[in-house]
Amino acid sequence: MDPDVFSFMGVMGTIAAFIVTITLSRGIAHRMGLSGRKRGGCNCLEGDHEDLTELGERVADLEFSARRMEELEERLDFAERMLADGRQGDRLAEPAEHTDTLR
Repeated sequence: MDPDVFSFMGVMGTIAAFIVTITLSRGIAHRMGLSGRKRGGCNCLEGDHEDLTELGERVADLEFSARRMEELEERLDFAERMLADGRQGDRLAEPAEHTDTLR
């Protein structure tokens, strides 16, 4: 036989083995429930949709907490400025009182 026939048969045999392997692995995955495809076209596993929903809720909670933290930081900064302004007013008034008592 011609050597080209053997190489052609080898290539065809490799392709056939590849197709059989893919078909068997999909069948086994489907029987195990690991097909990874739903009817809706989602390429997710069954529990992934619930996990994604839970993660979305957690992200929303974290974003809310971050906004709340920023608001509290602004309030704290305002309170600190108000206290500092009050103390500076007292400090400026003190030297005037001391100079009156020295005279």
